Amino acid sequence: MLSVFSRLRRRTGYPSPSATDSSPEGATVGPVLFSEIKPDLGVVFIDVLRLSDRARLGDGLARVLTDPSFRPEYHFCLDFGDLRGSPTRDEISSLAANIRSLGLMWLTGRIALIARTPEQCTAAHSFVAQLTAGMSARSRVVGDFLSALRWFEIPGALNDLPPA
Repeated sequence: MLSVFSRLRRRTGYPSPSATDSSPEGATVGPVLFSEIKPDLGVVFIDVLRLSDRARLGDGLARVLTDPSFRPEYHFCLDFGDLRGSPTRDEISSLAANIRSLGLMWLTGRIALIARTPEQCTAAHSFVAQLTAGMSARSRVVGDFLSALRWFEIPGALNDLPPA
């Protein structure tokens, strides 16, 4: 199943995101996330696929932050829609610890977490609760990509979308 933002990206003609997989040569576990930076919108899209490998997840997030097109004022859209399995409390804690260890408290944009199932909503709310106070105040759990764009309040971002 494609995440909400993956389906919308196809409708809007945005290119496919890059897979971030820092696994050893020959590993078959697959990517832990897909990421795409959209400078025209000022948004970083991250499709979280698996939370079980903290090191690879941290590497993937670090790659996003070192991308030359990344800016600290960009909004973050974390999509849990393609998350494989039900995340454990430890996995959610690890993701929040990764965010804190990378020093993401200096980011100034808003953070939207897309969650569609009850399990994803629980994981997203738990994640927000474990962020620093400043980041929690700028974070919101939403049910779809359009709600994330509305939360970001990007002028004109919703104007050019083709009908569903």
